[in-house]
Amino acid sequence: MTVEIYCPETIIGADLLDRFHEVQLWPGEDEALYEDMREEMKYDLSPQGAYEKSLVEKMIQLEWDTRRIRRMRDTVLMGAFKLQAASAYMMFATKMEDVLGMNPEASQFARDLVHPDPKRHGPARKTLAKMELTEQELATQAYLAIPEQLEPLESRIAEAEVRQRRLMNDLFNLRAQYAKLVIADVEDDGDLKW
Repeated sequence: MTVEIYCPETIIGADLLDRFHEVQLWPGEDEALYEDMREEMKYDLSPQGAYEKSLVEKMIQLEWDTRRIRRMRDTVLMGAFKLQAASAYMMFATKMEDVLGMNPEASQFARDLVHPDPKRHGPARKTLAKMELTEQELATQAYLAIPEQLEPLESRIAEAEVRQRRLMNDLFNLRAQYAKLVIADVEDDGDLKW
C-alpha cells in the first residue's frame, strides 16, 4: 500500500516557496557560486515536502551567511596582515638605513604578499625571508592585533553553525517521523497514525 502524505506545497506552489527564501547577494558576491552551492545542498539533502524544503532553504541561507561572515573576517585579517607586513618592512628598511621611499615600498611589499597573482609573491617572500619572518608569523601577529574586530565575526560564525546543526537535526527528526508513519501504516493495514 502506498501512503500519500499531505504536502501544502501542492496548494501553495513551489514557486511561491522559492520566493520566500531568495537571498539578497551583496556587491562582489558570485551569483553562480551561490546557485551552485544551493543546488548541491538541495541535491545532497533531497527535501521532500514543503516543510523539509523550507528547512533546507534556511540551511542554505545559513551556509551562505556563514561563508559571507568568514569572507568578512578574512578581509579584516588580510587588512591587518598588510599592516603587519608593511610595518615589518619599514622596520627592516630602517635597520638597513634605506629610509628613502620607505612608505611606498612597504605598501607595495604588503600588496605583493597578498596579491591574487602568485608571480608577485616570489620577490615579496624573498624580502620576507631576508627579514627572517614567515607569512604565518605575520598572519598570527595580524590576528592577535585585532581581537575586537574579529570577536563579533567569530561569534556570528559560531552561532550560525549551531543553528545549522539544529536545522539538520530537525530535518533528520522529520524524516524519522515519516519513516515511522509509513511503518505504522503498513503494520496496521492502512490505518494512518501520527
